[in-house]
Amino acid sequence: MKKKKKNLIFSILFLSFFLFSCVTPAKNLVPVPDTKNGKVEEENSSVVNENTVSEFREKLDWAEILPGIEYSTFVYEKAEIHCLKTSLSPNKCELDLNFRIPDDKVDLPVNCFLGKSVKELAENKGFIGAVNGTPFYSRNSENCDVLSLFNPLRQCAGILYYSGVLYSPGIPGYDMLVVSYDMDCRIMDQEEEIPSGTFFALGGFWQVLKDGVIQEFNDILDSRTFAGFNDSGEFFLLVAEGEPLSGSGGLSFENSGKLLRSLGCTQGIQLDGGSSSSFVLRTEKGEYERKNFSLFPGGVKVVNCIGIKYTD
Repeated sequence: MKKKKKNLIFSILFLSFFLFSCVTPAKNLVPVPDTKNGKVEEENSSVVNENTVSEFREKLDWAEILPGIEYSTFVYEKAEIHCLKTSLSPNKCELDLNFRIPDDKVDLPVNCFLGKSVKELAENKGFIGAVNGTPFYSRNSENCDVLSLFNPLRQCAGILYYSGVLYSPGIPGYDMLVVSYDMDCRIMDQEEEIPSGTFFALGGFWQVLKDGVIQEFNDILDSRTFAGFNDSGEFFLLVAEGEPLSGSGGLSFENSGKLLRSLGCTQGIQLDGGSSSSFVLRTEKGEYERKNFSLFPGGVKVVNCIGIKYTD
């Protein structure tokens, strides 16, 4: 009897932790940076030191997944990092999104999607590697009061634009990653007009690295999903582990920017984080494996994922 009682208590605590930590809260609960444009440190320069970048990258062990696509895992600021690096090239190494729309959206808000794990989404589209993308609300507030844990729907918290269609509107004060059909990348405010020639755009919390300058934020450690790029066409997808029982301390927004800069990026953005963070890689056998630790074997079901495609 005592054993059953203990198991029940543990289950309640575990469920409570999931409900309040695994999904991204609504925008009014998201930690807001001290200043959006960044109160930068005095020594922070917009010029990325190529020697420092070279030294940092040479210390990392890179495994070539396919020509032009490499993977590395390492520890940075007491956080375990998973990093996928590619040189973007149209019709060779490209970025893409995947998401699922409910069969019947008649009575649903425009920004409702079917929640799927990153592993499911990556495998469905044949990505070499992928991470979770846009944040989502902890409650499908415009649909019902059922917590997302018990509902297959996910209500997108931020912009999702894909191939000419705006699937979810932007949120004031949040940023977005914008990718053209030619694989040119930029980071913009979600309230800005989508440029012509855009393939997709997704939020996104805030830009953490702007023109080589690290942006300053409140020092909050957590699991992080983030992306960065430079003018040479290099693009990075990263997850920093920070979940309980993972043994990893997580990263702050600011340290995410510092890491991207050390890798040679000049621009960087935070995607959804916390327990939603997921880094999936295709193995040599063609199977899909989540590389980061999660309390949930199947992975948290998210709104969408951003991944790297390879065309031989």
